[in-house]
Amino acid sequence: MMAVSALIVVIGQIMLGGWTAANYAAVVCTQLPLCEVNWLAQYDVSAFTPIQPEHESYQFGVLDYSQRVTIHVTHRLGAVVVCGFAGVLIWQLLRYPQYRRLAAKVSGVLALQILLGITNVVAHLPLAIAVAHNVVGLGLLLTLVAINYRLALDYRQAKDNPAAHALGTKAWTAEEQHHG
Repeated sequence: MMAVSALIVVIGQIMLGGWTAANYAAVVCTQLPLCEVNWLAQYDVSAFTPIQPEHESYQFGVLDYSQRVTIHVTHRLGAVVVCGFAGVLIWQLLRYPQYRRLAAKVSGVLALQILLGITNVVAHLPLAIAVAHNVVGLGLLLTLVAINYRLALDYRQAKDNPAAHALGTKAWTAEEQHHG
């Protein structure tokens, strides 16, 4: 269940990243960990209105500064949520020897994604780093899809074959017993 949850959270974060880029919000915050302005007082959920009023020009976006800060900070907070879900998934995968390589893969991709995100802020969004951040985000998504596929396949085999279950394909069944 944690693998599915991590996948859903990453999909949401990718959507936030797209919203950040589409609204030119990637460059409004240049400090870490959050933003140089009083972002909480300026937090404006109208920044997430999917259909904006008609404008003469959409060049460079139509949202004001506080709305862009809201989008940017939300994307950063989303990254923290992704790290939390992915961290729990990695911990769960490490408990089973047959899944340790998967844990290492998701750990590596996640670490690279965090590094690229921080570099985007510190280096003021260089194109190569921004593109790499998008590509590695896709890599994280595909890694989580592969993990979900592998766990589902192993779960099915364990249900269909009691011998496979006895040999240690227990990650999903243990989680199912814990949650079910």
